[in-house]
Amino acid sequence: MKRLLLLLSLLAALNGPHLYAQTEAPKLQLSAETDLMAYTSLGGFSLWGTAQYHKNRASLAFVNYPNRYRGIYEDTGIREDDRFLRLALWRYWNDKHHVFYGLNTEYHWVRLKEDDNTEELKDTKLKLGLIVGYHWHPFRDNENALRNLSFSIWAGPAFNVANYNLARVFEQTGSVYNIPALLEPSIGINVSYTLYRK
Repeated sequence: MKRLLLLLSLLAALNGPHLYAQTEAPKLQLSAETDLMAYTSLGGFSLWGTAQYHKNRASLAFVNYPNRYRGIYEDTGIREDDRFLRLALWRYWNDKHHVFYGLNTEYHWVRLKEDDNTEELKDTKLKLGLIVGYHWHPFRDNENALRNLSFSIWAGPAFNVANYNLARVFEQTGSVYNIPALLEPSIGINVSYTLYRK
């Protein structure tokens, strides 16, 4: 009997860290997210689907971010509709799943309209961004639905690597569409809810 108890204790001791690691760091997670930065413009929104396997994470997002560069165009009466798909590939530094780094790739469809002008300019562009961020799980130890809620903030440089099919000037008025800079800052504040974990 003592040998059996000793064997069971030994097995429990060996499996304890493994079971704890599964609770804290599941192998696979599927989440729905949104980036709050998109909501800073009227009509903006962001929808993300995320899959995480161990320390690797991939997200596909659709973002509507109208008048993102309103500081550039507000004096000219130009309004901008910017919609884009974002593929984000992130990796966590360690198994605690807090600090991460990665790459964002974005494909943009931009439409520009001018006050009192029926003409419309269309632009497509590709952006690449290097990012670093922090993922916070404030309710991880809870035993209720809040444990699935988490927040992350990330930032880094974004590069406008390609513009094509670009019309730069409104022909009817002569107003110029100034292309955003080659390099610009990018920041995100994501709210995430885990739908599945294993």
